[in-house]
Amino acid sequence: MNRILIPVDGSEQAKRALHYAIEFAKRCGTTEIELLNVQTPAPSFWPEKLITEDMLQAYYAAEGGKTIQIAESLLLDSNISYHSEVRVGSAAETIAHYSQEVSADGIVMGTRGMGSVKGLVLGSVATGVVHLASVPVTLIK
Repeated sequence: MNRILIPVDGSEQAKRALHYAIEFAKRCGTTEIELLNVQTPAPSFWPEKLITEDMLQAYYAAEGGKTIQIAESLLLDSNISYHSEVRVGSAAETIAHYSQEVSADGIVMGTRGMGSVKGLVLGSVATGVVHLASVPVTLIK
C-alpha cells in the first residue's frame, strides 16, 4: 500500500497537490492519504489567565479542522482511504516528522502555501520539507 502525506493549508497549491494525489491513488489502487494541517503556535507572551492551554488547543483544532474538511470531502467523493491530523509547530519540521511517524512513502505538497512571503520562488515551507524529509517530496505548482 502507498501512504502519501499531503499537507493542507487551504491554498490553491495545496488543493492541486490533493487532486494530484487523488489521480495517483486512482491509477495505483491501494493508496492511503494522510492529511496534515500544521497550525502556527501562538506567541508565548499571551497571559495565561486570558487564554488557557485548553482554549489554544480548541482554537488549533477548530482552525485546522476547517481547512482539512474541504480536503476530506474531496477524498470521500473519490472513495479514497484517508486519515487527517492537526498539529501545532514549525510547518516544515512538523511535516517532515509526521511523515516518519506515519511511515509515509512520500509527500505531495504545493510549492507555495498560505504562509508569509519568505521564499519568492519556492515557498519556505516546501524548501524546508525538501531538506528535512527522509522520503521523496513531490512539489505541485
